Amino acid sequence: MKRYIKSGFEFNIGFETYDRKQFSKDINSQIAEYNKTIKENSLLQNEILLSLIEYCKIFPSLENTATRGQLMKLICEYYNVDSTFIHLPTVANQEIDWLTSIKCLLRNFIWDLNTKDSLWFETNKLFLINVVSVIYNYYEFEELVLSLPVFPNQQFELCKQSELKLDGGIPDELKNLYDDIVKPQKLIRSTLVLNGFESFLKDSETRYSKYLGEAIEKIFLDEKPYSEINDHPHKKEILHIIKKISDDERWTKYFPTIADKKATIMMARISDSETKNDLFSIIGLDKNKIALLGELSRQNDLERIIQLGKQALEEENRNNADFQFKHSIGTHIERLIREKIDNELNNFHIKVRDEQGGQDIVVEYNNSIIYYIEVKSRWDIRNSITMSPLQMKNSVLNKNKYSLCCVEMSDFKNGDPDRYNVSDIQEIINRINVLNDIGNKIEPLLNGILAVKDYENEISLTGDYRGTIPQSIVKSGKNLDSFVHDLINLIKNR
Repeated sequence: MKRYIKSGFEFNIGFETYDRKQFSKDINSQIAEYNKTIKENSLLQNEILLSLIEYCKIFPSLENTATRGQLMKLICEYYNVDSTFIHLPTVANQEIDWLTSIKCLLRNFIWDLNTKDSLWFETNKLFLINVVSVIYNYYEFEELVLSLPVFPNQQFELCKQSELKLDGGIPDELKNLYDDIVKPQKLIRSTLVLNGFESFLKDSETRYSKYLGEAIEKIFLDEKPYSEINDHPHKKEILHIIKKISDDERWTKYFPTIADKKATIMMARISDSETKNDLFSIIGLDKNKIALLGELSRQNDLERIIQLGKQALEEENRNNADFQFKHSIGTHIERLIREKIDNELNNFHIKVRDEQGGQDIVVEYNNSIIYYIEVKSRWDIRNSITMSPLQMKNSVLNKNKYSLCCVEMSDFKNGDPDRYNVSDIQEIINRINVLNDIGNKIEPLLNGILAVKDYENEISLTGDYRGTIPQSIVKSGKNLDSFVHDLINLIKNR
């Protein structure tokens, strides 16, 4: 206002008219001075900044605000100020030069953005994309875009365009491996433009996975030959790369030398003869089994899969052996009875049942069932023989004609492949104990269980409970010959 003469004091002196054009020139001159002071850690004072924003919000037309209008909307959003534009129609030959002011404001805005941390950029990635998309291709902003940190890298830090390269689809795992092995001055992600900003970089080099792989392999080879894998300082990483090559053929292109020598490396890794024999045993399998082993080796829970598989096979072998016991014991009992009574004993049968009926063997005489036998074996010293609800119920209902035949196998041929192949009953005859009174022993327990019921809430036991027979009870049982003797007397008395 110092340039204006107070109204009424002109005195026809002929003062020069101070118009918009001169006003714009003087404003821009002062803004240019401010512009010189703006740099990293040196921003416009808040009062000046807000005044500059208000000045740059003036437009001769509100219908076509172009690049400056788009940028001002974003700057107002960033500083949380009113984004309503001010309309000031153009006066002929008195156009205002807005370029100096908007470039000054943009410079300050960019350096202000550089004060934000990586979390802010990660959260406001879309906002930054909008800013860059407005300014990156506008020729009047080219000097600012090329010289100031405007583009985010993959660590969410702003960088100059010249400091960044395009990411040619490098896997994150390879980036981590490169940083760990090569230990570059700048982490690889700090040199790659953030995804979503690739199209804004001009004439930028692309960094590909092969470049990282070659750099890593150079470190490996400078340290030790691959043939000395067991003493190599990066043995763990090399073996991991070999596994990745087997799982993903793209890694063959990243590490062509390791891919070419992986067989030699793996053979060199095996130093003891036992492991080599194991490997040769695997190689000797047919291709389908080798493929199956390869598939298993790629599972993260390999040990657990093998453990469960062994347990399932063990359970199947035990079940098969138990069923074999039932036939062997049933056949043996029938043979002894016929020998001691009469080989021509009519209407006498001993049957082994496959279905779950509460017993494994039934003794029939004159078309009637006269006895039930349940066969149980114990293969693990840590476990006890158990009976299902149906077996317990049947033993109680038929307590005078029901026996539990227990076979102790926990210490039988442990570690022997033929442990579960018992073809001759004489091998286990001395391991058998028969409990003739198991129904009497179980009856009080079973009656108590069946009586338990919460009538008010209708809560009761399901059929999933089992009865555990302690070893002290099992050992009190009779041997098989004594049981056969009792059974013969039962038949003779009918």
